[in-house]
Amino acid sequence: MPARRPRRPRRAPACCVRPRASPPRAHGGQTVRLSATRATDVRWPCCSWRSPAVNRVLRTATVGALLLSPVLLTSCSAGQIAQTATQDRDIRGGQADLGDIHLRTATTAYPTNGLYEAGDDARLLVAIANSGPTDDVLTDISGDGFESVEIVDPEADPEATEPTTELTIPAGGNVYVGDGGPAVTLVGLTEELTPGTALQVTMTFENAGEVTLPVLVGTPALDLPRGEGFDFHGEE
Repeated sequence: MPARRPRRPRRAPACCVRPRASPPRAHGGQTVRLSATRATDVRWPCCSWRSPAVNRVLRTATVGALLLSPVLLTSCSAGQIAQTATQDRDIRGGQADLGDIHLRTATTAYPTNGLYEAGDDARLLVAIANSGPTDDVLTDISGDGFESVEIVDPEADPEATEPTTELTIPAGGNVYVGDGGPAVTLVGLTEELTPGTALQVTMTFENAGEVTLPVLVGTPALDLPRGEGFDFHGEE
């Protein structure tokens, strides 16, 4: 009997062949497809090859982006807290940062008749936080839109009814002016003011220094009674 030929081992499909360390070379007119980061021989479409140099570039770019992210975020926020003293305003009221002193939602109370006329007094509403290790003292409040300021601090003296000239901001604490705490009144407004407009008010602190911030004229509270034109429910 004729000798049987040994059976050849079956070749694995092209997609199962492990890619070589270097890109397959094109022989016999074979085509190699090139992309931005990979080279693929049409004979082995599943076995793409990426250049080690490209890998290094991609890794370097990724690490660089991660390292730069905090810098970019810090620069974006520099307008609010990165400087020694900054001031800004939003829909809730004026705000400012001065060292360890932080002022938020600075407004006046909503005027009784919908506007302040020249000569009226306006109650100041503002939250003051002291993030420092020592107490600071608000020693002066000034501005061009009013004649003077009255400060009454019942916490310093529970029976106090006469105005004082100072307001202590405790270390690591908050003071909510006009919200059940100290009362500050801007006396003798010099011009008519309507909700949404603002006064430029300068506050001076014993340790932190002084900062000027916008104080918005207050808008009506949500729980004020509505007129008939806003009653969409009808009679019940």
